[in-house]
Amino acid sequence: MGASVFQRVHQATFMWGSLVGLCICPAVAGTSPDPVVVLPGLEDAASLWWDRNGVAHVEAEALVDGVAVQGYAAASERMYHLDHLRHAAGGRTAELYGPDQLEVDPVLRRLQLRRAATELLAGASPDTRALFEAYARGVNTYLRRLRAGLEALPPEYGELGLGAQQIPDWEPVDSGLCAMIYGFSLASPFVPEAIHGLTRQLLGPRLVSDLLRFAPVEPTPIIEPAERPPLSVASEECPGPQADAAKVAMDEALDETELGWVMDLFADWRRASRVAGILPNPYATASNNWVVAPALTRNGHALLANDPHLSAQAYNQTFLLRLVSPELRWTGAGLGGVPGVGFGHNDHHALGFTALAPDNLDLYLESVPVPGHVVHRGTLVPMQRTRETYVVNEGGVLVDRTDQVRDGDTFYVPHHGPVLAFGPLGRSAITCKWTGYRPGAEADHFIAALLAPSLEEYLVEARAREVLPFNAVYADVEGNIHYSGSLRYPRRRFPRLAPPWWILPGGGLFDWNGALPEELQPDLLNPARGWIATANNDPWGLTFDNDPLSEGTYHGVVYDIGFRATRIGALVDSLASERGVTLGDMARIQRDTAWSLAGRYLTHLDQARRARPDLVSANVGEALDRLAQWNLSTHVDRAEPSIFFAWLSHFSGMVLSDDVGPLKVLLSWPEVVTPGLLFVLDDGVANRTGDRIFDDLRTPLRRETREEAILGAMDRAVATLAERFGTSEQSRWRWGTLHRVRFGHPLGGEFDLDNDGAGFEADGASSTVDVAGTGLDPDDASIGHLPVLRFIVELDPAGIKSWWMLSTGNGGVGGEHYGDLTERYLQHRYFQILDDPAQRRGPRVRLVGAGPGGTAPWGPGPGVREK
Repeated sequence: MGASVFQRVHQATFMWGSLVGLCICPAVAGTSPDPVVVLPGLEDAASLWWDRNGVAHVEAEALVDGVAVQGYAAASERMYHLDHLRHAAGGRTAELYGPDQLEVDPVLRRLQLRRAATELLAGASPDTRALFEAYARGVNTYLRRLRAGLEALPPEYGELGLGAQQIPDWEPVDSGLCAMIYGFSLASPFVPEAIHGLTRQLLGPRLVSDLLRFAPVEPTPIIEPAERPPLSVASEECPGPQADAAKVAMDEALDETELGWVMDLFADWRRASRVAGILPNPYATASNNWVVAPALTRNGHALLANDPHLSAQAYNQTFLLRLVSPELRWTGAGLGGVPGVGFGHNDHHALGFTALAPDNLDLYLESVPVPGHVVHRGTLVPMQRTRETYVVNEGGVLVDRTDQVRDGDTFYVPHHGPVLAFGPLGRSAITCKWTGYRPGAEADHFIAALLAPSLEEYLVEARAREVLPFNAVYADVEGNIHYSGSLRYPRRRFPRLAPPWWILPGGGLFDWNGALPEELQPDLLNPARGWIATANNDPWGLTFDNDPLSEGTYHGVVYDIGFRATRIGALVDSLASERGVTLGDMARIQRDTAWSLAGRYLTHLDQARRARPDLVSANVGEALDRLAQWNLSTHVDRAEPSIFFAWLSHFSGMVLSDDVGPLKVLLSWPEVVTPGLLFVLDDGVANRTGDRIFDDLRTPLRRETREEAILGAMDRAVATLAERFGTSEQSRWRWGTLHRVRFGHPLGGEFDLDNDGAGFEADGASSTVDVAGTGLDPDDASIGHLPVLRFIVELDPAGIKSWWMLSTGNGGVGGEHYGDLTERYLQHRYFQILDDPAQRRGPRVRLVGAGPGGTAPWGPGPGVREK
């Protein structure tokens, strides 16, 4: 892509800033061939250089110094991204984007992630807190240089009318905020309550039984039954009078819950999450990772692959770097705004992470008989109230507009958590209890897992993790492979009486009763089968019988429907038996585009055609012929994915619209509707609605059949596609024309990475291994989420090798690395991150703890590589 106006402006201002910097201290600049930046607090000199792909290479004599340089490097490329993250997580977006954000900031503040971030730092050891402080010093070094005119102001601030002096210093808690907004959004916030709680309260039992399935379509666990500990059947605690009281409380809570109010709460959350740039829909997580043991590989080395899946954003959620210190040599990526790294490898082991989606969050309906107080165990408990201040960017001037925010203060119930909303007349409230509000030593465990020099030490830290909702896979140079889904899973009281995915009474009978012990948390080391794969699927298969509570251990209900995990496992087994798995095979699996989900519907399309040929027009017949011969590939040049997507969108809409009404918005995702639709299509005996589900209740004078629904949806699909493409020639209905991604910037417009407004074509679909997910709007197959990072690793004892892809770029607006990797990513082209002088672009920057006289606050020379 050519340089945009923003890039040209940035380059010009950078050159001027560099000249100014050189003129400030020419003597110092002239004593070394390398530019020098003063970063207060460094114990020893460190260095920073950038390679041709925009990856930062940090070398330091101590880890704490390396993390300080990491903060400086991230800020120098992505200051606006970091600033946006902390404002979104803290509910302060109006300070950037203006008064319209006053509608969403109170919603974000009610989550009280700043409280969680403060607790994260409070529970950390002094050494870990020192890393957060070092990262902040690095960011603030860049900010001071920016304010001194030594760096170019990121173009976004000019668009907003803000100057460098209006960007607050970075605080350690800001990094905690960034960590907690990722952790909270990946923990499927409110999704169990929205999909499986609210809808079950509104729909009849037959529809619930058939359409809202817990069981996946492809029952593939991460850990097989023979690999997990034995489980006992659950018995509810405290039977007798206490159970009777709990039932009464539950019945009263259901009667008192204003469902319209609750739906408004979920709608507010969805809107605020889109503004914040976190997961905007229930199934925006579709990550994969897997590890293969040496016994199954061609060269006898363990292999690891990972592709974390998040919403499509112009600023990639990860930041690539190579960090070298005596304590840690790491190649990989960290999350934006967070010190340290996560994805990638050191010299001993590699780590990959996907979203686990555990149910470690509950919503409670509180009774508020007296303002500011809730009832808990028969007593009045005061809420903790925080007086909030709301500042707004009005044309570049920051103005206090607290008086314009109605009900802007936040409240916290000590035994549960923050108040998300008050009910009608203020006599009730919904609170959120999440393990992240009491994170303990989570930051320590995560850092220690990176530093662990052996499998044994890594296992101690991985199994101690309590909050971050990850499927973590591990492989090392000794040939070990490991999986951990360890968390602080709450132990609930009366789970049968009050399923955890409902809104629970807050009076005390349904408080958590500790946590599940370590042996009841998913963990697997060196399985005999020789591989471990995760694709957001149920770790132990506790939902496979459609009853998540039947085995006495409850982990969650929002898991993937299984196609990706099944496909990955089948491909690994096939390749291992043929010739041994290679690193190239791992890359080929990552880009596999077979739409297995579609394959499960094709039988029913064929059956309907055979049963009712009178309903098959010429155009419908051609479309069905194409699908019958389809190899399930979702390459951009294929027409069949377009046909199937349009059919599934119309079919699900026809089936759901008359039965679920406004709840359709919660269910309109292929991964949500497919278990129910295939259940009623596959099994005409076990389902409770029978073919009545296919009858449109809005046409009372006629009863539609299954075949009419299936073929009628295809008739609508071909009409939709003919209109969309402007032709009835089906060979021209290219999937890539519909299936496109735009990487959005918070400011939109010219800041977006959108290929001149058209978006980028992408292979894949919902539930393919190379997953690029859409909703179920027949007029919109645009991609909302996809793997933002991909990497593969070979654990060679002679030297670990890794290859990488990034969905956009490692840099920010105005720089040459803003979106520069997108085309390569869409073409599945990897690159390596190497300590190779031939890859270096620009100077190696020296960072020192003090300038001339030890007092320079920003450093004597330019600290950004040449553009």
